Amino acid sequence: MLEFGSLFDGITNKIYNNATYRNIFTNTIYCALLITVIIMLLISAMYPYKRNTPTWVVMKLGIYIFIATVACLFVFKSFIKNKYESQMRNDKKDSIFKNMDINDVTRGGDVVAVVPNIVAEEAKPDPPKFDADASIEDMLDSLENSI
Repeated sequence: MLEFGSLFDGITNKIYNNATYRNIFTNTIYCALLITVIIMLLISAMYPYKRNTPTWVVMKLGIYIFIATVACLFVFKSFIKNKYESQMRNDKKDSIFKNMDINDVTRGGDVVAVVPNIVAEEAKPDPPKFDADASIEDMLDSLENSI
């Protein structure tokens, strides 16, 4: 089945490669102004003006359409920007761990298997015990002997 987006690939590539068109379509205000003109032309073609319709009514409609279009484009661009930035953050995180295996560590270009250390730690000596009735000299002597 033909994708709907592939129908417009040639046109969008030509527009994007032209600097003038690219500036119009990447700027939110210019793009909203272009959309407003197109909508106003469609409205005037579909619903012809009455004989005595004042120009300010049509201009007021155009301003409302322009404001709504600018708001929609700003929201749309912020969603696209946030999505792009989060994707870039995820890509950076993924590229760090791209070719790593949880059981391998590289050291100097060589892959070294990770093996758990099952040797017990050295036993530490017990701290010296003091008798409650012993004198200070006895305590200092026992402390010196333990060091």
